[in-house]
Amino acid sequence: MKLTTYKSETCDTVESSGSNLFTQLYREHRGLLISRLRRVYGAGPPDPEDLAQSAFEKLIALKPETVIENPGAYLYRLAVNAGLDQVKRNSTARKYAYQIVENTSDLQNISPENVYIGKEQLSELERLISRLPKLDKELIYRSRIKGETLTEIAGDMKISISKASRHLSKALAQLQVELERCEVTDE
Repeated sequence: MKLTTYKSETCDTVESSGSNLFTQLYREHRGLLISRLRRVYGAGPPDPEDLAQSAFEKLIALKPETVIENPGAYLYRLAVNAGLDQVKRNSTARKYAYQIVENTSDLQNISPENVYIGKEQLSELERLISRLPKLDKELIYRSRIKGETLTEIAGDMKISISKASRHLSKALAQLQVELERCEVTDE
């Protein structure tokens, strides 16, 4: 990895020589990075120290031929993006929790019969998901269970975002049709 840092009027290029460079970057930028993240996110969540650690992990994982002109700004951008992702996931989880709380009237109607019906519906959903192609199963799991964005999923799976979106939409629509078909059959 090549890091280009700017000091006054001169420009120094530093070739990665192993852990010494990362140790130096860590010492120089960690404190400032955490204080900047505290200004953005407060004490958390997301935790500024965790975001800084995540940024350094991503920096270490870069390919050797990667050129970074301003490592401090790059680390800051990595950390802020990780924080935004975490805020989004927390927001999704919070919305889901509020939906559950709003549906507390359903909790008052708990009976052995309703528990049995719920377990049967869950088993049917698991059976239907197991019949989906591997790509569709992974998309549903990662987007609906883990709360990952399509951008994250598509990047990890090395497919386009539009392909991920198409497959996810198709799979969810297929599950909806199958579930409705099961409900009609049961009645």
